[in-house]
Amino acid sequence: MSLIPSFFSGGGRRDADQVVIDDLIATESIDLGHIVRTVIGNPSGVLAKAENTTNNVIGISKYDVSLGEIVEVVQSGVVKVVFDSDPTSSDIGKRVYVGASGVATLTPTQSSGHYIIQLGYLIDNATPKIVLRIDTLHKFA
Repeated sequence: MSLIPSFFSGGGRRDADQVVIDDLIATESIDLGHIVRTVIGNPSGVLAKAENTTNNVIGISKYDVSLGEIVEVVQSGVVKVVFDSDPTSSDIGKRVYVGASGVATLTPTQSSGHYIIQLGYLIDNATPKIVLRIDTLHKFA
């Protein structure tokens, strides 16, 4: 289990199939299924859409929110995620990675200065849903 809830002095809970942080503020509009990261020094909040240029991904947004609203962040379990392109049934079981602008991708980055951050594995291409288990695999120099 993540230490993020206690770090941010906030609450977390365990839903039926997910671990959720439920009191962090958005620095921008974030949609259901967007991958989110922490930000420092932003007066409007502490969460933004994730990028593979940073290693501070903490989970997936459970709902649509606007700037300044509380974001419920799923940290583990089965969760819907936004992809850069629609996965197919032949993609089920493949690894899912952090892409750009808060979306997931099936293709890990190979760009200098970027991180390969695995989100988990695709289990449903129609919704699409993944089994979430965030792990940083590599940083390109």
